[in-house]
Amino acid sequence: MSQLHPLRSEDDVVVSDTRVVKTTYVDPPIIVKRDMPTTPAIRREVEAHRQAIANIMHGRDPRFLLIAGPCSIFNERGTLEFAKSFKDLADHVSKTMLLVMRAPPDKPRTKSTPDQWEGLIHEAFEVGKHDSVAGIRLTRKILLEVAKLGVPVAIEFLDNRRPRYFNDIMTFSWTGARTNQNGGLRRQNCGLNWPVAIKNGNTGELKSALDAIDSANHPNYFDAINDFGNMVNVDAVGNPDACLIMRGGETYAARNFNFESVQKAQRCLRDRALLDYVIIDSAHGNSLNEHGQKDHMLQLEVFDSTLAQWLAGNKKVGGMVEAYLKAGNQKTGLGTVLAELPYDRSPTDPTISLDQLTALVLGAHEKILAER
Repeated sequence: MSQLHPLRSEDDVVVSDTRVVKTTYVDPPIIVKRDMPTTPAIRREVEAHRQAIANIMHGRDPRFLLIAGPCSIFNERGTLEFAKSFKDLADHVSKTMLLVMRAPPDKPRTKSTPDQWEGLIHEAFEVGKHDSVAGIRLTRKILLEVAKLGVPVAIEFLDNRRPRYFNDIMTFSWTGARTNQNGGLRRQNCGLNWPVAIKNGNTGELKSALDAIDSANHPNYFDAINDFGNMVNVDAVGNPDACLIMRGGETYAARNFNFESVQKAQRCLRDRALLDYVIIDSAHGNSLNEHGQKDHMLQLEVFDSTLAQWLAGNKKVGGMVEAYLKAGNQKTGLGTVLAELPYDRSPTDPTISLDQLTALVLGAHEKILAER
């Protein structure tokens, strides 16, 4: 439902909303959840997945943690096709690895312009056509179907409102390189009911991420909405399950997945009495080639390094990989209709294929078994 500004008389002095042409009512979380509810069985599984991730991060579970999946979800068919295969793979390697599925519906942008797709939650049908009413519902529908398969779900949160629509589904979330200095998001992490991670800054620096982890650990407050859509101020006890994601920087020299970079980061974490578990992002800045260009196939090299460090004794490292049904990506622009795109290739960052991910995971599984 849209609400247009009322007519104003000629003698009005208008100082508010002078550039706003329309506001749209969005259903509160309680309505969306009522229409697409979880079940006790799903919630028990979600809680078990959260605990398993936390146990790995704190060294209570000897398995290797891998968060893998699409750069961005953009249609139900492709996401669920990937999730079903991902579930089979996860079950096969469950004694050595815990696989958690990336499923981000929201895109952080350095520049937000109409020709850039902002993610399913904002532009559910067409690039440049904002429809968060439909986007929130479609996102919940897809994530709920993934959860019904028994697949742990991980996404990035970019504001303090969206978590309420998915907080009975989520098993893991992260704060990105562009938003790790956002005070509201930092404080929000202290009250989320699942393990969280913070990426290092875009330049590769660690301090902003360490500050954000510190903020998440301690009691704090944050603004949010409740299930009824009311703005509320939340006081929370702090989240001890907060870790660092190392994602490289903007240059080849800022890649930070190697042994020395990881050891340095873990020393910095310990110096501040923070959890020294580190997830190494194989994509983003860590997948830059020597010319400073992203090469999604370099994710395989980064993951090999991550696993080698784990096998060499550093059990406080995990991995993150961007993967989808087919390798590479496809271009979008203003007016691109998502339903007209091939459903099986990323519309944002290029990824490795499901077949390549499967080979990577099965190879890691065998190496871990051999080590044992």
